[in-house]
Amino acid sequence: MATMADAVVKVSWRKSPSGLVLAGAQGGVCGTCFTMESGITISCAHNMGGLFNPNPGFDVCRAFVVEVTGRITELYDGCLQLYPDYDACVIGGFSSRTLYKASQKQPGQIALCSLRGYEAGTAPFQCDLSPTGMAVNISNPRINSVALDLRGLVPQPTTQDINAPDVKIFGKQWYLMKANATIGLSGGPMLDAVDGTAVGMCFVGLPPDVHQKTLIGAIDIRQFQFI
Repeated sequence: MATMADAVVKVSWRKSPSGLVLAGAQGGVCGTCFTMESGITISCAHNMGGLFNPNPGFDVCRAFVVEVTGRITELYDGCLQLYPDYDACVIGGFSSRTLYKASQKQPGQIALCSLRGYEAGTAPFQCDLSPTGMAVNISNPRINSVALDLRGLVPQPTTQDINAPDVKIFGKQWYLMKANATIGLSGGPMLDAVDGTAVGMCFVGLPPDVHQKTLIGAIDIRQFQFI
């Protein structure tokens, strides 16, 4: 069975008019991604769409994928292919060492599932910048310390529409589960508890108008033509 998925990390910092770093970098985990057996890496579109925009109050940012194995890969502007109709995106130029097989079961055949992701905003690594910020070194990753592994969830198949400000899903097959949602789960895999195959991708926490989300939605990845 597949192990943990991979963490998407963004680091932002301020710079002077001459281009020098003004202060230390700020950043951390901003989401999760995972790679299918085909080598295609996917994540959540509404969460990754602003990946290359610096955090508020900062001037520059860089993005990375930190794998559970400790391997670190920098991502570059232009690597994302967004599919907003599914709230999904493909991350080009990266393929994890952890691969997931797509489930072939019908929605009603999946009795229990688990969700994999990371706590958003955490920074379980060391980040060092050169004076100009051209060199960004992410080291000593400890992402297992902020891993989220929700098990024993009962998925409810649904095709209900979502018309939220950041997520709009119409007429798609997805799953609804009772669990507290966090931003870090966005883009993470929903796995069949029996065989560990990937059933869906986490994309939304519900209800949409409250801070504490008590439901998690995962879209059925078999609908993705690019898998």
